[in-house]
Formats: sequence, C-alpha cells, structure tokens
Amino acid sequence: AASPWPRRGAPPASPPPPAAPPREPTEEEKKAAEIADLRAKGNEHYKKKEFAEALSVYAQVFESDPKGQVSVLNNKAAVYIEMGELDAAEAQCKDAIEKAQALRPTPFELIAKMYVRWGKVYVKRKDLATAIEYYEKAQMEFSEKATERLIKTTLLEKKKLDAKNYINPELAKEAKERGNGAFRAQDWGLAIKEYEEAVKRDPKEPAYHNNLAATLSKVTVSNNLARTCDQNRGLSTACARIICHQHFPRILLFCLLVYWGVRLVTCKLSRVKRHPRHEEASQDPPK
Repeated sequence: AASPWPRRGAPPASPPPPAAPPREPTEEEKKAAEIADLRAKGNEHYKKKEFAEALSVYAQVFESDPKGQVSVLNNKAAVYIEMGELDAAEAQCKDAIEKAQALRPTPFELIAKMYVRWGKVYVKRKDLATAIEYYEKAQMEFSEKATERLIKTTLLEKKKLDAKNYINPELAKEAKERGNGAFRAQDWGLAIKEYEEAVKRDPKEPAYHNNLAATLSKVTVSNNLARTCDQNRGLSTACARIICHQHFPRILLFCLLVYWGVRLVTCKLSRVKRHPRHEEASQDPPK
C-alpha cells in the first residue's frame, strides 16, 4: 500500500486548481426567476383571500410573458369564482382557452385544466348538466383519471338533485287519483305508470307504495312486487300481506308436505312397536 507521507526528497504536491467563479445568469434566466417570484406572490394573495391583489399580480405576470404564462389566466378564473363573479370567470376561461389554442405546440393538458375550471363555474350555478359537458371536453383534450372521477361524482350529484327537485306532494296526489281511476277500470299499465309517478313525486308517502305494489300483484309481476316492497319496508304492512297472498299456494303445499312427512314417520314407528319380535324382545327378562 502506498504511504500517505511524501517520500524524502520528492517534489511538493501541486495545489488544487482554484474553483471556477459562479456563472452569471443570463437575462432570460433572471426574467424567468422574477416572473416565478411574482407568480408565487400572487398565489400567496389568493391563499389569504386577498383577491384584488392576486388579480393585479397575475395580470403583471401575464404581461411579462404572454406566451409562457398563459396558465396564469386559469388562476385568474379561479379568483373570479371565489369572488362569486361567475360571468367574469366564464369570460376569463373562454379567453384563456383561445390564447392557449393559438400556441404552438398546443398545450392540450393546460387546455383540459381550463375546461375543468369552466365546468366548475356551472357547478356554482347549479347547472350540473352543462358542467359535465365541459368536463367531457376536458377529457377529449387530455384524458386524466381525476377528471373521470369528477365526471362520475357530478353525475351522482345531478341524479340526487334531479330527484330532489322532482318532489311535489300536490302533483303526487293528482297522479295517485289518476292511478286510482285506472285501477278501477282495470287498466293496469296506466295505473302502474301513475302510481310510479306518485312515488317519484313524494317517495315518503306509504300509500303510494302500497297502491303500486297492489297493482303489480294484479299483473303478477313478482320481481317488481318484491323490489317495491323491499325498498319500502317499514312504511306499511300492506306489502307483507300482498306477498303472502301472492305465494299462498306454495306456502300451503309446503305445510302439507311437512304434515304428511311427519305422519308417515309416526306410522312407521307405531308399526315397529307393534311387531311380534319387538313385543317378545320387550318381554324377555334381563340376563
């Protein structure tokens, strides 16, 4: 192994070369750093809900680099949404998408984010159908799992909201009366349609569910009958009575089979006890 100590008479080791001086950043790098700091400042204003200051800073960022900072227009739309100025937010989304589409190469991922922001404007307006349309446009530009989940969640919310807005007890009563008339005329199809309408208009009223189940039993739609009764269990005992009436022949047959089975076993046991060998064996004294 080589000795760490220099040999006697050897020339001294040369000193290490001096470190290179730090490279001066170019003008473009300085400008990019200033824009990044300015944008971070705008984000801080947004987090503190200082919306006017955030809009002013974001405007300065876009003026500093109109082509490289198109995404900051999406941030401005978010500020308008938080301020409740939905018309301004929609106009900002439209303008941002037009500017992004003019860039080359086209930033499809950025455009998709802008469409998602535009859809959120319509969520604030409770227009979920239009919001879903813009989410789907975003998926056409750039497909993401987050946007796909957003579409599914909004669809569920729309379904619940539509069902809630459809509730109207007065119209439910009118549908029930029309269903009663069709029931008396034995027009089962029309009666089922009207009772289903009554259930949709007022799902908490048990009488409508009972009428629907009774009509279904008339046309022997056992699957629909079971589904209707199961969904409204606890509202009324009429469903249980209808199910017993529907399946009474099967219940009676089962009871008869059980009865004759028990009787057959009892007869065989009595015959075994009366057999001569059994009587002789029972009379023999124990050994």
